[in-house]
Amino acid sequence: MVKKSKALNKIKDTLPGFIVPSDCSDKVLDTLLRLLTPIIPHTMDELYTELTGSAKSAQLLSMPTKEKVDEDLLKEFEALLNLRNDVLKAIEVARGEGLVKSSQEVSLDIDVTDEETRKVFNKLSKLEQTRLFIVSDVVTTELGDDYKQEVSKVKVNVHTGVKCERCWNRFEESEVENCMCKRCNEAMKFYERLEK
Repeated sequence: MVKKSKALNKIKDTLPGFIVPSDCSDKVLDTLLRLLTPIIPHTMDELYTELTGSAKSAQLLSMPTKEKVDEDLLKEFEALLNLRNDVLKAIEVARGEGLVKSSQEVSLDIDVTDEETRKVFNKLSKLEQTRLFIVSDVVTTELGDDYKQEVSKVKVNVHTGVKCERCWNRFEESEVENCMCKRCNEAMKFYERLEK
């Protein structure tokens, strides 16, 4: 199996708060390298040499084989997709009414009514919740039946905060510095360190 290099660590460092287990990232990188080799063989040969130090061609590697699928994880993912569909429908209605132009202008009130979906959703951090729906803010609260969807109740509000010029999400004024949110400022500092 291909072991990750400094380059993969750099990629992970650009996503503050995003943690991938080492064995998982190695496996994903190895699988992608093998699957992309027939499509871009020279690039994958260079990557393979960089990662392993081996002069062997990536084209000589065997294709990945199907492994046991974690059915529980698939069910959790499906629950999140159903919840995301509820939110996207509500955002589209708000967009049609002219309330918002982009999902990143949205502050979302959500009441997850399906018990299993709620358990999965509550495992997500606040950052992961906003990323799942591509909105600026997510507030878990109780809502009336006027907002009922398939597995949740969703209310779309306009986020009145300041727009980050890099990621375009909205934040409270105190969270924005140099026209960027804290996360984007950290990413820019990381890139500045790379250039030195």
